[in-house]
Amino acid sequence: MNRRLALLALLLINVLWGSAYAVTKVALLEFSPTLLGALRVSLGTLLLWLILFWQARRNRSASNPSGFEFVPLDDKLRIAGLGLVGVGLAYILDYFGLNLTTATDASLMIIGEVTFTSLLALWLTNERMSQWKMAGLVLGAVGVTVLVAGHVTGQEGAATDGLARVIGDLLVLAALLCQAAYTVLGTGLSRKYQPFTLLTYAYTGSLLIWVPIGLWHIATGQFPAHVSFAAWFGVVYLAAVASIFCYFIWFTVARQIGAGASAISLFAQPVVGSLIGLTLLNEPLTVSLLIGAGLIFVALYLTTLSSAPAPDFVYSTGRNERNE
Repeated sequence: MNRRLALLALLLINVLWGSAYAVTKVALLEFSPTLLGALRVSLGTLLLWLILFWQARRNRSASNPSGFEFVPLDDKLRIAGLGLVGVGLAYILDYFGLNLTTATDASLMIIGEVTFTSLLALWLTNERMSQWKMAGLVLGAVGVTVLVAGHVTGQEGAATDGLARVIGDLLVLAALLCQAAYTVLGTGLSRKYQPFTLLTYAYTGSLLIWVPIGLWHIATGQFPAHVSFAAWFGVVYLAAVASIFCYFIWFTVARQIGAGASAISLFAQPVVGSLIGLTLLNEPLTVSLLIGAGLIFVALYLTTLSSAPAPDFVYSTGRNERNE
C-alpha cells in the first residue's frame, strides 16, 4: 500500500469514526446508555472471537496446532483488566455523557484524549514533550474551557439545559481519561501481541461489567419492546464498523506508515462529527462553540503535527474506542 492510499484509508475510517457520535445519539433515543453499551460490546466481542477463530484456523501448524497466538495467563488478566477500564468504565461514562451533551461537543473532545494520553505518558514513562506540543495541550485546555463555559451563560436556552450539557461534556472527558489510561498502560502489551488478540481479550474482560448490566435490563423488563431499524443499525454500526473494521484498517496502516503520520487523520473526526451534529441533528451553533472549536483545532495541529511521534499504541486506540 503506497502512502497516498494509506492516508486515504485513514481519512475514511476517521470519517466513519466521526459519524459514530451522531449514530450514538440516534441509538440513545431508544436505548439507555448502559443497554446500548452492553449490546454494542457483547456483539463486538462475539465478532472479535469469530475473527480470532478464523485466523487460528489459517495459522495452524505443527508447532502451533491450535493456531492461536500464545498469551500467558498474567498478560490475559492484564489485558482484561485494561478492558474493564477502557471498554467498560469508559463506555459507561461516555454514553451517559453523550446522552446529556451534543454530538458536536463530543467530537471536539478528542483533544481531551490527546491531552490525557500525553500527560500520562509524560508521568509514567518519562516521555519527552516539545514546547509546541505543550503549547497545544494548554491551548486545547483553554478551548475546552471556553466550550464548556459557554453552556452556562444562557446561550443554550434554559439554564438547566446548559448545566446538563456541561455535565455531559465532563462525563465525556472522564471517559477519555479512562481511555488514555488504557492506552498508555497497554503500550507494552501492544508491542507483544497482534491487534485483534489485544482487542478480543480487552472486550472479553469488559464483559464482567456488560453482561450483568445486559441481564439486569432483561430481568427488570427495561429492554424496549419495540426498537426501530435505525437504533438496531446504530448498535451494529458501532460494534462492527467503528470497533472492528476501523481498527483493523488503523492497525494495518499505522504499522506501515507510522503512528505519527497516522495521527494527521484524527482531524477528520471532529470535522465530520461537528458537521453532522450541526446540520443533521440541528444542534445549536453558538459563539462559544465557534471559539472553542477554533482553539481545539489549532491545539490538534500543534499536538499531532508539530511533535515527535508517540508510541504506536498511543494512537492506535485514539478516540474512538470510545464511540468508535
